[in-house]
Amino acid sequence: MRVGVAGLASVYYPTAFANAARQIEGVELLAAATAGRPEAAVAASLRMSPREYADKYGLVLYDDPVEMVRREGLEAVFVCAEFSRMYELVEALAPEGVHLYIAKAMANSRERAERIVAACERAGITAATGPTMRFDAGLRAAHRRIAEGGIGEVISVRVMHQHGSLVGWPEGDWYLQPEQGGPVLSLGWYIFDAVRWLSGSELTRVYAEYDNFATPHSPFMDNGKVVGRMQSGAIASGDMYFSTRWPFPTWEIEVVGSTGALKTVQTGYEVMQFGPDGVTALHRNSNDMVLAEIRDWVEACRTGGRPEVPVEDGARTLAACFAAGESAKSGLPVELG
Repeated sequence: MRVGVAGLASVYYPTAFANAARQIEGVELLAAATAGRPEAAVAASLRMSPREYADKYGLVLYDDPVEMVRREGLEAVFVCAEFSRMYELVEALAPEGVHLYIAKAMANSRERAERIVAACERAGITAATGPTMRFDAGLRAAHRRIAEGGIGEVISVRVMHQHGSLVGWPEGDWYLQPEQGGPVLSLGWYIFDAVRWLSGSELTRVYAEYDNFATPHSPFMDNGKVVGRMQSGAIASGDMYFSTRWPFPTWEIEVVGSTGALKTVQTGYEVMQFGPDGVTALHRNSNDMVLAEIRDWVEACRTGGRPEVPVEDGARTLAACFAAGESAKSGLPVELG
């Protein structure tokens, strides 16, 4: 599969996508496009120039992603740009018939997320978005146990996710612009996706409290707590930390059911199941979650199957992010349609 990267002005994704593509048999990463962003903007985020990036991975460098697709005969493209611009790249690339993997969080508004979904549906392409934590091996083991009825009916789900601190972003990076949404989208993405996935249900109402405690230079919240109600009737809660500058678990997840419960702490630890018969450890091996999720998308492109997180699924997660942001501003619960 002939693949390219559209958009290089990103701290993490251009290198993450390139490194993953090089590890998947049958995938040829051939080209990259700056997508209209000046060299200085790319260098500020990526910490290397577009030419240095292209040389590092042996790629042909373009500015226009559509030209890149046509001239290189690409079959699929990774899309990574400002949350506010992703829909523009998708609407330009989808009509070319290329499959798309769109970096999270794929839009900074509901309307733009819906435009991405519509563009991909019109084109009939395989379009996924992520990464999420769905390919953490421990969480997949927990998800299978829940789906098999191992803890009965899900009653409540609690998800904690910490993501370090905002101090790590380079000065001038687009992520620090208020209109891009910041951690309300990029961290809320993980929490709301995990809540939806593990409970097997959609959120119908959320109430959130957000504040900035540790990073006064930032325009964003750095800690948040959310309570929600699922369509199934289950209660959900989420804790979002973006202020930790010390070792701390990335994840802490509890799923309580009618006949048992599951709990996991941190990538690399055990998932524990609690029930009438005692405690069982569902041990897991460490794995590369981003690589696993991209492999899943590549396989869906090849077979015409459904990727783990298609763009319409991502749009539902973003809807919860936007609703929680509205709740934090208003001080009131927000219903999701």
